[in-house]
Amino acid sequence: MILKFLKRYINYFVITLTCLNLLSCCLNKFYIEYLIDFLVFSFASILFTFLEVKILHKGFISDKSVGILCFSFVISLIFLILSFIYKDPGYTNLSISAATAFLIPLIIIKHIDINED
Repeated sequence: MILKFLKRYINYFVITLTCLNLLSCCLNKFYIEYLIDFLVFSFASILFTFLEVKILHKGFISDKSVGILCFSFVISLIFLILSFIYKDPGYTNLSISAATAFLIPLIIIKHIDINED
């Protein structure tokens, strides 16, 4: 049920989180090390999503994984709010990392059309 909701409204999540993170990057300093962190998190989330969906669960995703995706979305929002309050680029980096851990697996799940267990 939650996965259907997330798959239906993924475009709104992507646009909102991306715009807010870009605004945070513009307001705070953003260092090149954070770009490297983003690339590492992107690669890791693609790898773990592939391993879980294709190898461990044979084309399905577990309820636990959907809960973890939702938790990483909440963590991303918390760090995003903290980055706006404290004007600290470290919080921006954490927000982008958590958003990556939420958005990339969800986009993969939507395009491959994977269902819950």
